[in-house]
Formats: sequence, C-alpha cells, structure tokens
Amino acid sequence: MKFSKSLLKTEDIASKIFKNGVMKSKELLTEVFGLDFRNNDERIVSISDNEDLFKYEVVFSLNDRHITVKFSFDEDSNSDIVSEVLEINEIEKEDIISIDIDKSNISNFNSNIDKIIDYLEKRFELNFTPLDPEDKDEKIKQIVKKEENLNTIWYVKFIQEYHEGSFELYYNHIDKSIELTKNKKHKIYLD
Repeated sequence: MKFSKSLLKTEDIASKIFKNGVMKSKELLTEVFGLDFRNNDERIVSISDNEDLFKYEVVFSLNDRHITVKFSFDEDSNSDIVSEVLEINEIEKEDIISIDIDKSNISNFNSNIDKIIDYLEKRFELNFTPLDPEDKDEKIKQIVKKEENLNTIWYVKFIQEYHEGSFELYYNHIDKSIELTKNKKHKIYLD
C-alpha cells in the first residue's frame, strides 16, 4: 500500500497502518512459506516488533536455511509517498572445492589467488584485470588482503545484476579454504 508520509505523523493512524502491514506480512509468510503464527510454529526462531520505529522482523528456519524477513516503510525521498515493503534476506554459504589450488604448505599465495580470480571471472562474469585500468568492473565492490598471525586472508565482495544482495568470497591461505557467501535479498512491495 502506498500512502502519504503525513499519515505517519498521526499516532493512532500510524499504528493502524503499521499493524495492518504486519498482518499482511504474516499472511504472505503463511501463504508462501507455510509459517503458522497462531500456534508457535517451531520453525520461527525469533520475532521482533517495534511499532515506534515501524519495524517488524521474523527470523525462521526453512530446510536448514535461516531466513530473515523485515517489514518496514520505504520512503521515497523525492516525494511525499511511503510504501509498505517486505525485505527477505537469506545467507547461504558454499565451500568452493572445485578450484584446483595448491594445498601444500609451501604453496604460493598469489598463484592460488590467480586461480580463484579465474574461477570468479568465469562463474560470475567478473573482470578483475581490465585492459584499461580506468574501465574497472563496477560489480566488484571491495577487495581486501589481510595478514594476521602468519596467515593471509583474501576477501572480495561483488554483486550481480540478476541478484539483489551481494556475494563475498573468503580465502584462508593457511587452511586453503575457500568460502563463498551469498547474501540473497528480495524486496516485495505490499499492496
């Protein structure tokens, strides 16, 4: 539902709008995920309800996946219109074992990173080494190389055009582990 920001300034109207949005959120979560809010569904991990800040959050477990759903008001900064929005977030971790990195104790860090970069460029169509340095890949948001306690950690955060959210890849040089975290994010505007 869309409405004027000024309605949120009247306490009793704002409360009714918020409670109505929470009710619609629960109905949608029941319909889509089969959650039962009336009978203490064991899949629901936590519920946070803050009417003063117009925030409602449900964390639940579905097939060993933790999903966080947040209901709030999305304000358009260029107008007086507010929309009810449901944001669904899921964090999925994937151990990458298909990359042929050198697992010996004397392995070369840079050689392993080159293999990881090749993998990311192929799987996610990223460009870590553009021909023109000015033409950097806007999907790559952050690259960090951190040395701590005789270990080197390499981290990259990137996005994909088809995906709201982000991806993060961690490489730990001592144990040669590569973990990809997918931060999935979906927004649903409620009617």
